[in-house]
Amino acid sequence: MRKLLFTLLILVFTAGVAFAESNLKIKGDFNVRGSRITNDDGTATADAATYDYYDQDMNIYAKFIASKTTWADLKIAIVDEEWGTGHHETNANDDENISIERAYMTHVFSTHTTLVLGKMSGGTWATAFGDDEEARWRVKVVQPFSPNFILLGVLEKGPDVFPGANTGADQGQQNAMLKDAEEDDNDRYAIGALLTFGNLHVKPLYYLVKDSSMCIDQGSKGGEITVMFLALDGKFGTFGFEAEYMKKDLDLDACAGGFDWSVTGMYVNVWADLAPLKVGVIYASGGTDTNQGAEYGFDFDDDFDLTLYLSDWIGFGGGDGITGMNAYQLYGSFQILENLSVNASYTMVDSNWDSGYYEDAEANEIDFGLAYKITKNLTYSIAAGFASIDLDGQDDPEDGTRIYHKLKMTF
Repeated sequence: MRKLLFTLLILVFTAGVAFAESNLKIKGDFNVRGSRITNDDGTATADAATYDYYDQDMNIYAKFIASKTTWADLKIAIVDEEWGTGHHETNANDDENISIERAYMTHVFSTHTTLVLGKMSGGTWATAFGDDEEARWRVKVVQPFSPNFILLGVLEKGPDVFPGANTGADQGQQNAMLKDAEEDDNDRYAIGALLTFGNLHVKPLYYLVKDSSMCIDQGSKGGEITVMFLALDGKFGTFGFEAEYMKKDLDLDACAGGFDWSVTGMYVNVWADLAPLKVGVIYASGGTDTNQGAEYGFDFDDDFDLTLYLSDWIGFGGGDGITGMNAYQLYGSFQILENLSVNASYTMVDSNWDSGYYEDAEANEIDFGLAYKITKNLTYSIAAGFASIDLDGQDDPEDGTRIYHKLKMTF
């Protein structure tokens, strides 16, 4: 079915017969990358292996326009794959290599209220700090009261797990034999605002997860997660900044481990845009909390690619990104020519962990990058990151490196 849909889209795109140009808009991107990694997980203390790999990814974004106020969006990922492995990021357990990652509809009412329903991007707010974008089943309502005051609300349906369906192909399906099957579910709610005061933007958000499916017993609350966000950004002449504060509380029933953690994260980025030169400093911090002998750390998360190796590759601290750490970065970029730019950064990291492998750990990394725009739609880029890690009271890992070059086209 997916291949058929994709074929139909290609036919529409190339033939231009079935839809007028105003009723269908398609854009996309395609990249191929070659990478070299040394010390893959950042733990090898001797004879760290170096290996090369290649991967590619293609995305198509289609917008089906019914009218000026009603439309549907579709995102299709194609051959998101590491060469030679047979591993498909788009659909790892299937022989197909095409995935419909987003499908949602939008309508704007006469009151300027925007209603969005379907499978859309979620897990993000304001800056990339603490974000991990993924597909979410959502109902989203956006209501502007003025250009300077916009209110939004979201209802998300998380993956449900029901008795007798804890593992295997039935995960997430109702058990028709139990009248209370809907009790063990996973619902999420968010309310936020976009406020503008001159050159200053303020973005508060409250996010609540009520996941009783953590405990398959038709009664326990399972787990409750609340996250408070407060983000600020602004630009004043040549100077600009963005900042975000997050407080994350986890309250789990005994059947889900019984842990009660509360952690905070903070991010500040200040820069000067002195075209063609841009320089800036970043401070990011992730706290830790201990409960019942287990320590939990705030994760900068997957979308906050502060560095090539420590952050984007190994997740220093045990998370998707740098976790339970403080990070300090000096960075800069320079536009050498209209189609050629370079960038560099130096980052120091120290630990907030009170125990375990990362207690009192430190690390530093230096990164370099170059991007050359061959044409308007084709860019060649190179990036390299070199990191060292210092562990307290144990053998230090060998230095880690990540180097890649990439060719990317847009259409």
